[in-house]
Amino acid sequence: MGKIFEFRPGSYIDPVNGTVGTNTNGEFVRSEKGIAWHGGGTGTQIEITEMTLDKDSASIECWIKFGSNNNSAFILGNSDINTNKFLGFRGSNQLQLDSNTNNGIWTLYIPPFDKWIHIVITANGDGNTYIDGVLVDTVASLVDDVTFDLIGGAFGTPYDLDKEHYIGRIQIYDHVLTEKERSDLYSEFLRSVPTNKIIR
Repeated sequence: MGKIFEFRPGSYIDPVNGTVGTNTNGEFVRSEKGIAWHGGGTGTQIEITEMTLDKDSASIECWIKFGSNNNSAFILGNSDINTNKFLGFRGSNQLQLDSNTNNGIWTLYIPPFDKWIHIVITANGDGNTYIDGVLVDTVASLVDDVTFDLIGGAFGTPYDLDKEHYIGRIQIYDHVLTEKERSDLYSEFLRSVPTNKIIR
């Protein structure tokens, strides 16, 4: 399906260097969706080789569980302190995919707390956001391409993917996912089951 990036906690392999990304203060735990990664608050991140999301044709899929306070909870980010390049919740409970300050996809969506949700965001002229298989918002798409080199950090500061926030999976594609592709991915999310396996 043209997948260009995949993060599955405990099995993430850097596509360039062939090594596991550097994990700072986070840990891998059992969850309702198998192995999940969750941080330890401020100072939590996984460093990854820089990748670029094409503003004209791309999709991101995530399995996320947010706690009671989701403000400034980042899923993906960039270590360059001079950029606002991130995917996450920031301010007024907005789900944002930002290519620079105010140049991204802002979805006015308040997530359910303490519950796993399936997110798909597509960029191609319009920015569509799907939560649990349902289209929840269509807004202007990205102005610029987005580069990421962190999981769980943004603005050059790794912060606030805290103990109540979990990442089960992140996948990035080089095209806009079709309805069938989105449906298949959501079905996979629904079929996932708990695991007793712990990866340190």
